[in-house]
Amino acid sequence: MTQRARQGEIVVTQAMVVRAFLIVIALGVVVIVAFGDRPVKVDGPAPALAGTTLNGETFALEALRGQVVFLNFMGSWCGPCVRELPDLQAASKAFPDVRFVAVAVDSPEPDLRALMTKTGVDWPVVPAKDAALAPWRLRSVPMSAIVDRSGALRWSRAGAVTRAEAEDALRAVGAGGAAAPTP
Repeated sequence: MTQRARQGEIVVTQAMVVRAFLIVIALGVVVIVAFGDRPVKVDGPAPALAGTTLNGETFALEALRGQVVFLNFMGSWCGPCVRELPDLQAASKAFPDVRFVAVAVDSPEPDLRALMTKTGVDWPVVPAKDAALAPWRLRSVPMSAIVDRSGALRWSRAGAVTRAEAEDALRAVGAGGAAAPTP
């Protein structure tokens, strides 16, 4: 073989390796999209969620069956999460029969306590472990969800939620609240 032919073989071999690598990556993306990264189905059963609140109380979503529950998955380190808390606190006052619960992701307890005091949030805060969150398939925070009285997930939204959006979603799932529209 000539030097030129050997170089041609190397180029072909490198091109084949690059193509094979791209095919493996593409197949991985297809598998993740098709099977592994589906959001939790709205109108299906809400995934289990349990833990211990910052106040040391046991929390289990299942135990709240018969009540409408507004879950806010958040982090003390997340700017949009912090900014939406006052709006959600106002919505919780407008809907006193709805159980609001913050589910804190990767947030140190002292930071959570300080944040809840600063924002006036007076509902339970559950510091979550990764394993407890897996069934919810969180892609990012903030993420909010509403579980109806029967335990079905009726609404979810990725990204920050305003007071009006939270209240509109609660009304849409049949939660009773303030008769007056939000400003």
